[in-house]
Amino acid sequence: MTDFQAGFLSLIRSALTEAPPVLPGDFDFGRAYALAERHQVLPLIYYGAMCDPDFMSHPMAESFFQRTCAYISYSARQQETVEELCRLLDRTGVDYMPLKGSVLKALYPRPEMRIMGDADILIHMEDYPRITPVMESLKGTPLSESDHEYIWRLPSHVVIELHKRIIPSYNRDYYAYFGDGWRFARPIAPGARRHDMTAEDKLIYLVAHFAKHYRDKGAGVKYVVDLYVFHRAYPHPDMTYLEKELKKLGLWDFFGHIQRLIEVWFGDGESDGRTDFLTDRIFDDGVFGREERGAVSDALRLSGSARSAKRMRTRHMLFPPYGTMCNRHPILKKWPILLPLLWILRLLTTVFSHRDRMENKRKQLALMSEENVAAYGKELSYVGLGFGMVDGGTPPEEGGARDGEG
Repeated sequence: MTDFQAGFLSLIRSALTEAPPVLPGDFDFGRAYALAERHQVLPLIYYGAMCDPDFMSHPMAESFFQRTCAYISYSARQQETVEELCRLLDRTGVDYMPLKGSVLKALYPRPEMRIMGDADILIHMEDYPRITPVMESLKGTPLSESDHEYIWRLPSHVVIELHKRIIPSYNRDYYAYFGDGWRFARPIAPGARRHDMTAEDKLIYLVAHFAKHYRDKGAGVKYVVDLYVFHRAYPHPDMTYLEKELKKLGLWDFFGHIQRLIEVWFGDGESDGRTDFLTDRIFDDGVFGREERGAVSDALRLSGSARSAKRMRTRHMLFPPYGTMCNRHPILKKWPILLPLLWILRLLTTVFSHRDRMENKRKQLALMSEENVAAYGKELSYVGLGFGMVDGGTPPEEGGARDGEG
């Protein structure tokens, strides 16, 4: 771990515990500002820095203050919007379950410390026709539909993601375990429409969500902080149950490595080669960068063979599966016979209007070399990850867009 990384993490720890930060003498707050924005932890860095009496005289103090104020305002709008939406869903009589940041915010000392790009809520797909008027009553605008969510934007600029399932179906191994997620849901009170998971199932979901992002395109500092904050809130989970379920997911070893990493970042643990490796990868948000890493990850996930993955990805780029096309063109659900016509239209549009996109895809395909795929497989194995089927059944055909970060 570098001195800068240690200082950055010390600021986060200070924000959560109010202990004074330990910073190197040459700590670069300008670099910390940029990194905190990229990892969505800027308020944590600001509140941690406020535990240092000398910070207010630093030239970057005003920038941190102004940006944190913006996050406070947006966080308040998010909370108000989610609370109003939950009241309307209760009144409408449909079941729902807030996910990810919508739940985790309450565990942080201040809700704005946990930034979320959007608010995630699980619903039953068959209830969506009843929920659409609710979103319209909030003056929401539907943005898109993906493999696992319906995305709406409200006038307050708050984005709501109504999840059909808690893990995308194209993450075949984890989806095989979770399904749509409703088997883990429990009403918060008898007869209540709002649902929640047990602490153990929430932790399993957080670990799987972290692992999904880490192996797909990279996962940032926020994911580790979430697990640390969750552990502080629920320090004594049922470890027998956790071990049994995480082994089904193939995530028990990864969980152990992340627990060790948390001890190094926020406790008294001594770093070693694996924790240093994880720290570098998480701070860098992936050795290949987000898109580049995603291309190599796709090759490993789709087939394990670069040549086979290139063929599959090229075919999917030119002729996306029916499910993916339905998400982009809902008319196909009623008129599937239009699929070939829409494929042709997509090809013509791409060739004549999106040549930059074609060039970007070509570069991604070039990264799918056997050497890169093999190296990435070894990296994942080193931290306890990989791609493979788990207990729970056969998942559907893959397809659809990547999910955002709630």
